[in-house]
Amino acid sequence: MDMLVHRAQDAFHHEHLHLLAAWDEDPGQGNGRGLGAAQMRALRIYEHTSMRIAAYRRSLVRWHRHGVWVNDAMTKDRLDRPSWAFPLPPALYDDPSHTAAGPAGPGSGKVTLRGRVISLRPVTVFGSAAPPADEVLPTPGLALRHFRLERAADGVRVRGLGYGHGPYIDGRIARNALLRPGGHFDVGAFRYWLLDGGDALREIPLGAVPARDADDVTLTARRCDLVVSEVDAKFKDKPRLTRMSFVQHAGDLLAIVGPSGAGKTSLFWALLGELPISSGEVYFRGLDLRKHSDQIREQLGFVPQHDDVHMTLSTRSLLRYAYRLRAAGRAGRDARIAEVCRQLRIEKELDKPPSQLSGGQRKRVSIALELLAEPSLLMLDEPTSGLDVGLDREVMAALRDYAAADHAVIIITHWPNHLSMAQQVLAVAEEGRPVYSGPPDGLCPALGGADHADVMDGIRADPRPKADAYAASSAATARAAARQARAGSAAAALVRRKRGAPAVLAHQLPVLIARQAALVAARGTTRSRETPTISDWVRSVWSRVWLWAVPFGGAVLTALAGDAAGLGAGATASAGSLNLLVTFSMLTGQALTYSDLVTEFPILRREHRTGVRTASVTLSKWLVYAVIAMAQALVIVWGFTRIRPGPVHSVMFSPAVELWCDLGAMTITAMSLGLLISAAVKTLKQAVNVVTFITIAQIVFNGVTKNLSDEPVASVFAALLPARWGLAAAAASIDLRGMGPSAPDALWRHTTGQWLFDLAMLGVMSAVFLAIATVLLRHRLTTPDR
Repeated sequence: MDMLVHRAQDAFHHEHLHLLAAWDEDPGQGNGRGLGAAQMRALRIYEHTSMRIAAYRRSLVRWHRHGVWVNDAMTKDRLDRPSWAFPLPPALYDDPSHTAAGPAGPGSGKVTLRGRVISLRPVTVFGSAAPPADEVLPTPGLALRHFRLERAADGVRVRGLGYGHGPYIDGRIARNALLRPGGHFDVGAFRYWLLDGGDALREIPLGAVPARDADDVTLTARRCDLVVSEVDAKFKDKPRLTRMSFVQHAGDLLAIVGPSGAGKTSLFWALLGELPISSGEVYFRGLDLRKHSDQIREQLGFVPQHDDVHMTLSTRSLLRYAYRLRAAGRAGRDARIAEVCRQLRIEKELDKPPSQLSGGQRKRVSIALELLAEPSLLMLDEPTSGLDVGLDREVMAALRDYAAADHAVIIITHWPNHLSMAQQVLAVAEEGRPVYSGPPDGLCPALGGADHADVMDGIRADPRPKADAYAASSAATARAAARQARAGSAAAALVRRKRGAPAVLAHQLPVLIARQAALVAARGTTRSRETPTISDWVRSVWSRVWLWAVPFGGAVLTALAGDAAGLGAGATASAGSLNLLVTFSMLTGQALTYSDLVTEFPILRREHRTGVRTASVTLSKWLVYAVIAMAQALVIVWGFTRIRPGPVHSVMFSPAVELWCDLGAMTITAMSLGLLISAAVKTLKQAVNVVTFITIAQIVFNGVTKNLSDEPVASVFAALLPARWGLAAAAASIDLRGMGPSAPDALWRHTTGQWLFDLAMLGVMSAVFLAIATVLLRHRLTTPDR
């Protein structure tokens, strides 16, 4: 500890000398950014040293035989904090246009608005551009023709065209529903009320409630965007949120602070629907999270602490695919990408993959992926980690400006210099207990600390009294706001005629297929050097040819190891050659996918949080890899028949075509099994172990290496393995029984029915593997990761 303290004080001294030298050159820097930058560097030195001391302290307390004495001995703070570096002045981020403000009472900040009135034709089409739409809605990501309204005698029929972002009725996508006068539907961040007479709509922001005026024009907007009232949540019997209560207003940036492991991220999980809420209420713009989870999640954006992005695609491609996944069309895509990149200063990095970017640049790319969709509520976990002082300030300023444009932004941060940018601070203690919610300058006085470090020490040492005091006083604001949101949640007043899930799969699937194909083509480009070396070039070339070089090499080795007659007439070792071909097809199929989902899981989790369907992900990968599997099977057949004779018998088509179908079906089924393994395991090491075991089992129980005719138990086990049916299909096709194996298998009968049955079993197994992989992946994606 003495060594760490000495190093930190030396660093403080050097920073002070540099600051004095800067003042001598330019005295004006003493009150400007020069002092602010020096203070932030000093603060980070102090925080880093304190964290290391705390880590050593925890280890000593745990393992030392006199742990209580060690804890008392190291309690005293021996790291002197220079007065010039603390506290941070608010002038560092001072902006007259943004003033700090704490949460006001329920119903505060009311303003009078006039909702836009939209006249309805007999059939009115709504979308993002006119034409082809009749009415343009102010919601990002809509299709050119998104949905339509048809006037009827008893109301208005709402017909969705299969896209996201609405229209929502009672929290569900409306495909075909009848709306009565006085009812409403939601699209994006707006609600549309059907006026009396059924010939017009009134557009108001979500969370605003129509006033009961005579002309029915004036609206009163409630600015409580997010209301969390007395929420409790557990995961694996461990409390994650305990009586969590606070209110966030539209246009505010909320900073969440607290010790590590206190439950800050658990709040994000609850809002995203991954952490079940056992009690309490959550309302976002008047929508109850329990009833409108899908609708709310469409309006959320989440930036994780780690940069979970595909490292091989260019930044431009990443942003384009992200925009297409979240928007119903491509209109305005490039303009929106350019605008976001300009805000985050990453225009020059658009043609580089993230693997060639610095940590700060990757962080800004990660933020840009969420800003593209203009979420109403943007949540960020440590958004400035890895950024230098200047970029730190710019990113925080961009987030504050984004919040000011009628959005809500929540950040989790450990840096007190961020608090001066926020309008509101929420302090959280262990087990997700709130201890303070209010303006930044009230944090230290309310919790009895001289600075941020003292506040964190106090929260960590004895949080329950502070949490009880907060629950008895400040939580009343959230309870009142929740009552108002509950009372203002009006029913939609509709008669449901037909309701179905939106055709989101049809929209997302082509985008994910194109991206998966691009990922396969970009394998091997994950390098960080601007100038590639020879090893980089070799690795890149191999990554592009291995899909075809490995199958061809395996086919050549199989041909050289087999009988000179190959699979043709008079072959005495045809069973061995066929066994090698099927086994190699099985290996190449599994190699395609067994590491795919497990390595991309953090990226898939992030995209799932923003509305990407699990079925779209698994089906897109399956389709791309199925095409590759059939191409690899063709390479295997072509490579083998270039050296050895191919089969001479068949049941329906030419022998070579049937052999290609057999090996292709075997490769696809093995690829589907690899996808299932990748969805089930949590690490790549586990995937390798499972694949190894299953591979050995398939080699042993495929019907060639072991006679299964008289062993019913082994035969049943073998029926669950793809290699059993793949070899049976190939054997039935080339008439392996007629070539004289010592123990002919019943599944090898050289008939059209037997061959089609064997292939059908491979198809059924592929579908089952894909379905189970989808279910397992969905379960993992909707479960908190710790």
